[in-house]
Parts: sequence; structure tokens; C-alpha cells
Amino acid sequence: MGTEHALKQVEARTNWTPEIDIIVTQVPNNGDERFAEINRRIDEIWAGMDEDTTAQVTSTPPTVHRVDFSDTLLVFDELQVFARRIPGTSLAQVGRAVAEGLAPSHGGTASTSDVTTRRIADLAEQLEYAENNAELGLLPTPSLQHLANQPPGQMPVAVVLGSKGAGKTFTWGQLVVAARWNVFRHAVGATLNASFDAVIFPLLFPAHLGDKLRQRALEVEKQVRVGDGPSLTSGELAGELADSETRINPLQLWTEAIARRLGLPKDAGTSVLTLENALATRNKRVVLVVDGIEDALQTGPTKPMSEGQQALLRVLLTELVVQMRDLGSKYLGMIVFVRRDLARAAILQNFGQFEAKHRQVAITWSHTDGLRLTLWLLQRAGWSLMDAATMARAPYEALAESLQPFWGVKMGGAREAYTDRWVIAALSDLNGRFQARDLVRLVGVASRLTEGLPLTPKAIREAVKDCSVRKIEELQTEMEELAPIFEKLKGLHRNLRTIPIGRADLPLGDDEIGFLNEQGILFYEEKEQQYYMPQTIQHGLGFEPGRRGRARVLSLLRAAMRNRP
Repeated sequence: MGTEHALKQVEARTNWTPEIDIIVTQVPNNGDERFAEINRRIDEIWAGMDEDTTAQVTSTPPTVHRVDFSDTLLVFDELQVFARRIPGTSLAQVGRAVAEGLAPSHGGTASTSDVTTRRIADLAEQLEYAENNAELGLLPTPSLQHLANQPPGQMPVAVVLGSKGAGKTFTWGQLVVAARWNVFRHAVGATLNASFDAVIFPLLFPAHLGDKLRQRALEVEKQVRVGDGPSLTSGELAGELADSETRINPLQLWTEAIARRLGLPKDAGTSVLTLENALATRNKRVVLVVDGIEDALQTGPTKPMSEGQQALLRVLLTELVVQMRDLGSKYLGMIVFVRRDLARAAILQNFGQFEAKHRQVAITWSHTDGLRLTLWLLQRAGWSLMDAATMARAPYEALAESLQPFWGVKMGGAREAYTDRWVIAALSDLNGRFQARDLVRLVGVASRLTEGLPLTPKAIREAVKDCSVRKIEELQTEMEELAPIFEKLKGLHRNLRTIPIGRADLPLGDDEIGFLNEQGILFYEEKEQQYYMPQTIQHGLGFEPGRRGRARVLSLLRAAMRNRP
């Protein structure tokens, strides 16, 4: 009755012109008959309008959209809260369809006049550090889509491996900003299940968060707390992890910590099952997200994890995850982001088997993904060189061609390398791997150094050097054990700081060399019995390629890249 009354008021006040959309929201699960009745009433109103001389009757009746019921849209304190909840509902899908119909057609992609290098640089700098990003928006990579596409009615339980700078903290932050599992799933293009949702809870924060993201995480934490039990902050939990030698049962430490973080009674933390039952009693579905465990367990060649810390991390990544999966939890899920080398140091047996089990959700970047990331960044800056649907399916060659208006075709003359391959090669380690942060940084720096588009080869080359210096600085800050190693390398006589370099000239122990190799910083070429460094490391440490160094680095990269998509 209320809907019919509203339609009558619309009829009395509105000239129905072409392409009318009517959105009927909060239709209950058993509301098929009601929705059909509303459709019939709309048809009646439209059919009778030719009797009204003031109405502009069209030959096409209105399009009626159905939005299913969602309890998340019932109560909210302010519009900002309401806006954050919309992406997790079917209203988001309907809204997008209506918005696309309302948006003016430009007849193609934006031109370079619609975007400036300064705008691109500003956005790249904003996205460069995940710790400072508090806005929802990410590139739907295959690993994220696999993470989001859980079986219907099943809570997500996953360990996400990735190296430094791969995007672990960025993804953790996106989950926190989303605040709900369906909101995150919608952001990566997963099929939504409106009847099954969960709230996100940041169980452990990274140590270095920007003010906006930290504030958002604290807000989510406050909203999600499901009980009034004794509280435990993320910082206090990190302290307990760092000083875990006195704990006998690491599994109990984790289950009790989860209960205390959620504000549940102490006995709720006895086991995974008691946690599940406590949440089921409160009808609260919670996905725990963990990042920053390496901040509490700083490791390196001279500071390996203690046996207690190894057990603590091993139990988190294996036993706790396995118990949640075996339980088939409907109320408790968990996503753990952890550096690959840290996981390997904790899981001493069958690490290859463990890694294979979690490979589909690991954060790795293929060279094709790198081009998609660049296009996505430009799209966010307002320059759409390829629509999102095409970009998700396009092969490397098509992506590379679409980027030519941004950074040109080649790095100079006809004999120079193609820009897309040169950029990927310059940012990759000698195993053919590269990090998203390095690529975003290069785009930002090169855009800052170029007044117009496309970017100049000189700006791109200078950006690689700048990126290398900053990469070394941040590695020293984020991984304390690297600082003294880097100082030894920087202290070498200038004549010795050339690539390749022999073992006798390296002022490092075998453990230190092994650590650098694990981090992709140093690469041993067995045939020549020489060590090489990727370009993103050389410049920051003051090394220069020798007579055959540059050519050999490129040949090693080509060999590695042939094995990567």
C-alpha cells in the first residue's frame, strides 16, 4: 500500500520521459508476489497515462529493478556509514546499472587532455604505501578473485603468502576498509550471496599504519566487538607474540587472544570450537584478518626466530587454519597475510607442500598483471585507456599497446627496447619477479619528472634510479637485519662496487649472502661464478654495471621472464 501511494505521488508530480528506472528496495525473501503486484501496478499507471494530456507518454514502459532485503541497510547513524554498506548488497549492482544509463556517453576513452601527469603522480604517491590508503578500490587479480570466491555459505580461511612490497598490507587494508566480506567480494568482482555475509575484524595490525587507515581499523574494531569481556589491543597482542617463550601451548595463545580481541568471555577462547559456538550464540559471523606478524618476529641472518616464535607462527599458519577448515565454520573465518620467507623459516618440514596448498591465493605479480596494474592506476586518475571488462581478459600484447599513449612505444630510438618490457625488466629481480609497489612508484616518479604525455624515456630511466634509492631506504627500515648488510656493501671501495662481483670481493658471510638471495637482492650465476643484482637494488647501493654487467643482467632477466607470463 505504501509503495502504491508513493507511485501515485510520483505520477502526480513527474512527466515520465524515456528510460525511466524504478528501484524497489528491501524486497523480502518471500516477497515475489508483492514484487509482481508492484510491477502490475506500475504497468497500469503507465498504460493509463495516455489519458493525461500533461504527461509525456513514451512507447517504452519503465524498467523496474528489484533490490533484495538487507539488514545492513536498516539502521545507520549517518550517510557515510550507509554509503559504505551499499557495496555489499544487491543495491550496488542495480545502482551501477542505473548509473551507467545516466552517465553521458563520451564516444570513446578519455584523451590526454583529461588527465595530467601531476594528477597521475599524486595518485601513485597516495597508493604507493598501503599503510596510508584508506579508500576502497583495488585491481581484481586472479589471486584476489580466488580468495573471494569461497563456496556458498562457507567462511573464508586462507594463508596469503607474499614478499615485501607485493601488496599484503594493501589487501589487508582493503578488507578493513570494506568492513564486510560481501563488500570486499563485490570489489573484486565475485558473485555475491546476499543471504550470507560476515564482518571483518583486524585481529593484528601492521606496526606502521597511516593515521587514516589506523583510525578506520580502530573504528571497525569497535563496531565488530561482539562481547563485553576484557579487551586486548592489537599492540598488546603483538607484544605477547614477541615475548612468547613462556607460553606452553601456542594454539591456546591464539584462541585466547582471539576471544580477548573480540571481547568474548575467557572460556570462549578454550578452542576453535568454543569460539565458533560463542559467535553462533550471538549470531555473529566474523572474518579475522592478520597482518604485521613480522613486526613482532623480526628475523634475519644473525637473528633467526626462536623455537617458541617458530612454533607460534607455525601453529597459526597450519594448525589453527586446519582446525577452522575441518570444523566447516559458519561463523568464524580467518585470512593471514605473511611474508613467504618468514613462513618458510617457521615451517621447517614440507614447506613446498604448504606453499602449493596456498599458491592460488598467494600475492604474486605476473608481467601481464603489471600492465593491468598500470592501466588500473591510470583509470583511477581519470584516464581510461581500456575498459575494465576488456582489461580483465586482454593478453599482454593488447595491454602493452593500450599503454603506448602513456609511456610511448620504445625507450628512445628504433634500436631501443620496447617501453613495457624495459620497465618490467628494470623492476624485476633476477628470478623474474617484481613488486607492485615498485611499479606504482615508478609511474609516480616518472610522471613527476615529465611535463606532458607520453612520459619521456629519460624520465623513466631517472625514475628507476630514484626508485632504487628509496627501495634500499625502506628495506633497511622495514627489515632491520638488512641495514648492517647494506652498510657493508656501501662501504666497499668504489672500484669494487661493480656488477658482476666475485665472492672474494663481497664483505659478507655465507648466511648474509643466503639471506640476500632469499630476498631477491643477490643472484649467483653458477656458470660465471659471479653475483648479480637487479637494477632496483644496484643504484641504491651505489653499484654500477661493469663492461659485461648490463648485458648479462638483461640476458638473465630474459631467461627468467620467459618462464613467467
